[in-house]
Amino acid sequence: MNNNKKLTLKSTITVSESQASSELLGETVILELQSGVYYGLNETGSLIWELLQSGKSLVEIQAIILAEYDIEQEACTQYIIKLIGKLAAKGLVEVDNEAMV
Repeated sequence: MNNNKKLTLKSTITVSESQASSELLGETVILELQSGVYYGLNETGSLIWELLQSGKSLVEIQAIILAEYDIEQEACTQYIIKLIGKLAAKGLVEVDNEAMV
């Protein structure tokens, strides 16, 4: 992830077109098409990925995660930010802070 792009829950996230993903036994497998590298997401990461693909904002995703799991709000925020940061670093999502409202 580019250091000048500070990732927050208000950032707009777009799933990269250079990937293909599939659900496999409750987890998600993502293939980065340019490098040919596979990445795996656990159950929670898979839910976040699915919600990203459906166009949900990070704020909406956080609300869904908080309703679904027994987790403190700050821990949830950090988990989402960390996961999105890793996905962005691998080129699987794009972060846009310009579109923030």
